[in-house]
Amino acid sequence: MANPKQPEKKPPVFSKRNFHLAIYIVLIVLVCTCIAKVIWNWSSTISILKSFLSAVSPVIIGFLLALVLMPAVSFFDRKVYKKFFYVKKERTRKILGLLTSYVIILGVVIVTIIYLIPRLIESIGDLAVSIQNFGPTVISWGDTLQKKFPGLDLKQLEEAVTKALPSISTMIQTIATSVFSKIYGVGVSIISWILNILIAIMVSCYLILDWNRVRYGFRRHIYAIMSQKRALIVLKTCKDCTSIFTNFVVGKTVDSLIIGCLCFIITSLLQLKYALIISLVVGLTNMIPYFGPFIGAVPGVLIQLMVSWKAAVIFFVVIIVLQQFDGLFLGPKILGNSTGLRPVWIIFGITLGGWIAGPLGMFLGVPFVAICSYILEGMTDISLKKKGIILPRRSGIHTNTNFGENLRGKKAKEARKAEDEEEKTNKEKKE
Repeated sequence: MANPKQPEKKPPVFSKRNFHLAIYIVLIVLVCTCIAKVIWNWSSTISILKSFLSAVSPVIIGFLLALVLMPAVSFFDRKVYKKFFYVKKERTRKILGLLTSYVIILGVVIVTIIYLIPRLIESIGDLAVSIQNFGPTVISWGDTLQKKFPGLDLKQLEEAVTKALPSISTMIQTIATSVFSKIYGVGVSIISWILNILIAIMVSCYLILDWNRVRYGFRRHIYAIMSQKRALIVLKTCKDCTSIFTNFVVGKTVDSLIIGCLCFIITSLLQLKYALIISLVVGLTNMIPYFGPFIGAVPGVLIQLMVSWKAAVIFFVVIIVLQQFDGLFLGPKILGNSTGLRPVWIIFGITLGGWIAGPLGMFLGVPFVAICSYILEGMTDISLKKKGIILPRRSGIHTNTNFGENLRGKKAKEARKAEDEEEKTNKEKKE
């Protein structure tokens, strides 16, 4: 007798697959709802973000400070206290390296307060006096031009200069003389800034001293969430992004410090007035790539123009020489190809960062765009590799550090082993 046909089993309605699909749908709906609410209430969202960032800013500053100080602490740890002083305990070396780094920073701050600030206030006072004397100079220039070119009508220019100069000089004198009178008014903000700086220093000290523990905990969480192959790729990506940011910030700071010192030495040797003010402006604005030297040159030329047009021309030539020296020799030696970005993307990063966070954003926008570009290039490499398409990078960021391509030693073996195991499990599932 033929066996009766058994009815086919229908898949259960509430299967594991359907349950996961329902969870994904609910999550997508929640995310879309949150995005819509954020867009509709944009002003309140911005205020909430600003208050959140102001509350978390000490932690963010401490994290960035730890990243910047990490190379210095590592240098004192390995090159000084381990080789020369033979300190055996690693934690003791780290503490000594951290203390040495902060002592150097504190020494620079104290020297700046004792030496630079009094001279800076004196230079501002002299500058206010020069502005008062600048009016007759402009009028005499106008008279000379009118004698050489009788057809020019410069009476309106003379009237505008005569009216504007007293208000400008009064404003600068008011700012210079009211610095100390307004200390009480800004006392609360100064105290809050000091507290934020202290919290940032504490956070940076904790991160530097317990960096191995923090890194180990981060690795554990990554390995718990992802597969072994993806975890290795993510960890290597985080390491490369950290090196991009640290190399750019430290290198650009050293580069700008050298340019500012060179500007002060050269302007002092050439006996240009207000050398300290204009060198400080040049050093600070040099932190901004590309546009920084030109932004710093404008106030310097205007200040020197109040002395004489010859001093303004000499200072302009000095800035051009320093900018060429920085761009062709000093910058490549210190920074190298730390970002690897093309000029268009650097300009984009400066513009975007300046729109979001002003001058600080113009400085930090470049490494942020470099990190985003590096991650995007790595994802593109992985996608092309899966499709079997060979299109190597012609130029750009870290061409030798593709995601997972440059792993060596044990990490390479682990990546290959994880890849083989993943292929085996996929074949078993298909069978």
